[in-house]
Amino acid sequence: MLNRETALRIAKSRKVISQPGKYLVKVTSQPNLFVTDDIATQGPSRYLVNFNAMTALQAQELRAAFKAADAAGETDYQGVLNGANLTGSINFSGEVAPDWIPAKNELVHIIVDKVQSKRRGTTVLGVVSVTAVPVSQASDNGSFSLDELVEEETPEGATLHAQIVE
Repeated sequence: MLNRETALRIAKSRKVISQPGKYLVKVTSQPNLFVTDDIATQGPSRYLVNFNAMTALQAQELRAAFKAADAAGETDYQGVLNGANLTGSINFSGEVAPDWIPAKNELVHIIVDKVQSKRRGTTVLGVVSVTAVPVSQASDNGSFSLDELVEEETPEGATLHAQIVE
């Protein structure tokens, strides 16, 4: 069960995308494997990936869904959130899995463009590509040191004291 306050916090954390482009977003759940039996009617097998983003249309629909849930006295807002996030797919065919599948909380690049929606019968914004964000390696060449700040010897005239506790 997802209460209203938590649902609002999640909704507010999502980026709103209102035009085609390349965006840096976070993966919000483990990718879900969807295996198809008939490529001709169901398309290729794919991993469905959810992101912390929504289109402007989804944001508008989310506002209406919150108002409807409030008016109906709903206590579980999971269904309110389900349709209001961008989802992408990583398609593959046959028994060969894709080389890369993003993990939950990973930052990825998505390409958002205008696509034909079968459900709506109109053109909407949708994810057309998901790619890994290249990772740079930090240098560990030993050029940074704090050795000059650390005295390795006990200062002259200092005594060390220890106390035995029983």
